[in-house]
Amino acid sequence: MITLRRFFTENIGLKIISLILAVSLWLFVVGEETSEIGLSIPVEIINVPPDLAVTNDVIDDINLRVSGPRRMIRRLAGETLSKIIDLQDAQAGIINFDISSEDLPLPHGVKITRLSPTSVTLQLEKIEQKKINILPVLQGSPPAGYEVVSVRFIPNEVIVSGPTSVLASLDTLWTKPITVEKKSESFKQGVTLDLSLHQITVLSKEPIQVEVTIDQRIVSRSYDSIPIKVINTPYAVELNPNQVSVMVMGPVKLLSGLEKDKDIEAYVDLQGLIPGQHTKKISLRTSPGLSGLETVPSAVQVNILNKRKGE
Repeated sequence: MITLRRFFTENIGLKIISLILAVSLWLFVVGEETSEIGLSIPVEIINVPPDLAVTNDVIDDINLRVSGPRRMIRRLAGETLSKIIDLQDAQAGIINFDISSEDLPLPHGVKITRLSPTSVTLQLEKIEQKKINILPVLQGSPPAGYEVVSVRFIPNEVIVSGPTSVLASLDTLWTKPITVEKKSESFKQGVTLDLSLHQITVLSKEPIQVEVTIDQRIVSRSYDSIPIKVINTPYAVELNPNQVSVMVMGPVKLLSGLEKDKDIEAYVDLQGLIPGQHTKKISLRTSPGLSGLETVPSAVQVNILNKRKGE
């Protein structure tokens, strides 16, 4: 009968090796405990036909939770994975792609416990071409007394390509801001179109130029109680009325410095008229750069007396 002492002392080296192997096996088993993590796998669309475009909002990532041996899960967390959607030979229309564990590049032994979403929907539309007009976006304001008179583009339209539904509702394209802040002179410069809100491509290769015309701001003002003068008659004259209201138009800076008693003259020309009652249209003279639009009233009753001026 083997004694207890003999059991522990015989083949001591072999027993130590066996103990080491047993401990190693136990550690390996512990290291293979199941672990679970969440992952986000980006969706990558490839091989889109050149005459088609994806026009709907497509999810960026597939979210899932996976479980498996701890060492595999740790390694998986450090890898770069993606879900490929291949549109080779696709046609226009709505296409649904189901997503399952077999579609995802996961190592053997790793299982999916949760998957969202379970499908991806793509809307494909034909690419067409269209001519689109250009409209300006002006930034800032000219200095006081000046204004933007006109904006002209060369060319004034471009050819673009894009999905059918986008082009159907698109008639104009805006430029990126064109600054007119503090500018008192006309200018010409290159411009860029703002395509940030549109799923289109500009096919026209010609650079776009804008011509902005800036000039003094033209306004009109009314001036009352302007005396009516009489010219070209040797006779004494009575007028009814003898004053008039005048509407004058011109650059705001000129009108700001206008003195009505000096810079506006209302008159009637009585050349060749004899004594008696007459109706005469009122004429105007204004400073250079200004113009008289109208008088109120537009005509005056003239009574030419049968006596000379000063009698």
